[in-house]
Amino acid sequence: MPRREDYAVGVGGSDVTKPSRRQSRTGAVADTGADTVICGRSELMPRFRHEYRQDTDTVFALITNPDALTKRCEALGERDVKVEVSEEAGTTKIRIAREVEQELPGFAKRLFKPTNVLVEKEEWQSSGDRKTAKGHLKIVGTGATFDSTITLSPQGAGCVYEIDFKVTAKAPLIRKKLEAFIGETALESLRKQHEHYASVLR
Repeated sequence: MPRREDYAVGVGGSDVTKPSRRQSRTGAVADTGADTVICGRSELMPRFRHEYRQDTDTVFALITNPDALTKRCEALGERDVKVEVSEEAGTTKIRIAREVEQELPGFAKRLFKPTNVLVEKEEWQSSGDRKTAKGHLKIVGTGATFDSTITLSPQGAGCVYEIDFKVTAKAPLIRKKLEAFIGETALESLRKQHEHYASVLR
């Protein structure tokens, strides 16, 4: 079985807790009175989860709004942001291109530049109150990709956003190390994105 580590943090806080080996591997979320974020990591498929107080329609309207997506990227320091959102036969299609600056560990400098162009695509469909999407992100010119499955589901009076993703890097000698680095970077980016969304919705 793959080893799983879960992290929980309230949106308003900065503390991240890491459970001991004897704690539940599903992760425990502290009751902070704020929206909550859970980041999980496994050897097979990283997972990110964010619980919102707002319902699915409210959150979905925000995370598929071109202006909101542009402001999210800019709030995270991303540059030259280009967002396209379209509706086609019941599917909401999103394309986001932007430049991202990243501090790199030594081994990653062989493949990445400090500033890279990311192109992200999502295709959302609705089934009642539940929304699902397939996502694909590529780091242009590196061969590194990020494929994801996303759900936005009702939970009580609010909803929960969950994403499972797989990172693929074409670098035979350092592939696993590079994929782990990209996965950790992606989890941190997702955490910041949804902290931003939660602050907008308050």
